[in-house]
Amino acid sequence: MQELNKIQNKLRDVVKRDKHINGLKRFFVFISAACVVFLAIVLLEAAGNFDSGFRTVLFWLMIGFVLFTFGLYVAFTFVKDFLYYKNPDYVKIAKKVGAHFPAIKDELANTVQLMNESNRNYSNQLVEAAFKNVYNKTEKLDFNQAVDFYIAKKFIRIGSIVFLFTAVLIALVPSFSSASYRLINFNKNFTPPPKFVFEIQPGNAEITKGDNITIRIKTIGEKPTAIFLSTKSEDQTEFTEKKIFPDSPGIFVFETAAVKNSFEYFASAEKITSGVYKISVVNRPIITGFEIIVTPPAYSHLPERTQKDNGNIAALPGSKIKLMLNSSRELSKAALIFSDTTAKQMNITFTKASAEFAVSKETNYQMQITDIQNLTNAYPIVYSIKTLSDEAPAIEMISPTENIKLGNENKISLVAKIADDYGFSKMNLNYRLSASKYRKAIEEFTQIPITVSSQLKEDEVYFIWDLAPLVLAEGEVLSYYLEVFDNDNVNGPK
Repeated sequence: MQELNKIQNKLRDVVKRDKHINGLKRFFVFISAACVVFLAIVLLEAAGNFDSGFRTVLFWLMIGFVLFTFGLYVAFTFVKDFLYYKNPDYVKIAKKVGAHFPAIKDELANTVQLMNESNRNYSNQLVEAAFKNVYNKTEKLDFNQAVDFYIAKKFIRIGSIVFLFTAVLIALVPSFSSASYRLINFNKNFTPPPKFVFEIQPGNAEITKGDNITIRIKTIGEKPTAIFLSTKSEDQTEFTEKKIFPDSPGIFVFETAAVKNSFEYFASAEKITSGVYKISVVNRPIITGFEIIVTPPAYSHLPERTQKDNGNIAALPGSKIKLMLNSSRELSKAALIFSDTTAKQMNITFTKASAEFAVSKETNYQMQITDIQNLTNAYPIVYSIKTLSDEAPAIEMISPTENIKLGNENKISLVAKIADDYGFSKMNLNYRLSASKYRKAIEEFTQIPITVSSQLKEDEVYFIWDLAPLVLAEGEVLSYYLEVFDNDNVNGPK
């Protein structure tokens, strides 16, 4: 009968929806239980920080519980529901639907039961009439409404909250994150984090033989009251310990002077040990002495001077500098490094080096030497080069000191006092016709050289100016002045 098949299909849809809802409910109950068990085991591991063996037991107990629960509560029930769906109890389902729809009450269940009975004591006409009556009443009813989804929603909500809570807790709580990682990696050994760690300076380092060394040790975490510094030089077989107490900032300081041999060292306290570091002592070349010869420019008439073990130079521009140094080791190269990044390579002769250069400006420099083992001198000293100033010469007119009116005498005596810090190169008398009734005035000056001594730094110059060759007429005016030049042949006379 077609109506019977339609009702049975609708009842099968009810079974399908009911089993789906029950399946969701069981799955989220399983999720909640698994999260609770996982959190419990993580909490246990976080508190105990167990070894690999015990973590392995915990891990497999957890996996066993999860698999057993899933198989019994989810997978087995799913198979059972699937088999039930293949051959459902229509009468039972009909009763559930009838309980939801008061209009049909038990009528649907009774009719389905009547149709399924093999031995009937009722006439076919009566059964068909009863079934058609029920079919007409249920044709427009949605049987799926008989299955309530509210309870499933409640379990889904609870399971989702438990799952999210577990995930957030594991992600944000460091101890839980670490415990989860250790639990997942159950076959690895994890050392508990130390109460503190050492921060050591300079760690591995290379120093020059004879240098001082300062070792500073700081602890991050708890602060021990004291530490032990263990050292072992190249000629020792065992480490020797020295107890060190912290200074006011909480730093442990160990100093040793004039280190001659390489040594290894490490720090320890409360059974916590740092890594082993090494201070390597290298026999770097050192400058055992040097000499600088300063030759001032010839015009200054200054004597050559020598300075020993003093690299600071003060000289006139144009001075020639010759620098000679001695090294403690045979050299492969040497250079003077200037502050403007230029370099002057030095000539090498075994343990000696020399170079020459001219002073042109103020700068700084350092001596860098490299031995045949390619080791350089440590911390080269920076020296300065200062330029001495060459002042402009001075001149003062002694006589005459005012304007002159010529009479019958055509000669004038000029007297001037000159001075300069390094001497003179020349002196001139400059004159021009500046006013006349008879001829045009001259704009440019004419020069008459005056002999001066280049050796003196101060002098009085006497000069007789003969004006007769100029044939001056009455009312004509001459303007004149004296000028003197120093002997700076480096930057040009001033």
